[in-house]
Amino acid sequence: MRNLTLDLEGPAIQFLREVKKDETRAYEKLYSILANRFEHLDEPERTMGRFDCRKQLDGESVAEFEQASWTLYRVAWPKVDEVTKDASLKRKFEERLNSGDMLQFLRLHARRDNFSQNRGQSP
Repeated sequence: MRNLTLDLEGPAIQFLREVKKDETRAYEKLYSILANRFEHLDEPERTMGRFDCRKQLDGESVAEFEQASWTLYRVAWPKVDEVTKDASLKRKFEERLNSGDMLQFLRLHARRDNFSQNRGQSP
């Protein structure tokens, strides 16, 4: 609790008044208040996990799956270089694709392309 309160600044400091330091579960209460006010404090880390587990859902089009993968990746790793991003996205996309036709198309016709070049292609 002490470390968290030392790191707070700006508008976040006002929420300290709502929690007494010696209160039972003070850290959890303050963290919850801050998370509700400022969204999730660990969004990139949470999104990394969601990206790593994301598979194409039943009934989800390839385009929808592609867009969801792209969005999750951008949130999880906002500052990654383009080469790393494209390699990671392409590998994960192909690993988790339900469409055998699309996977075969990518392997036959787009093997050397990166993820950005493949976006929006269909067999």
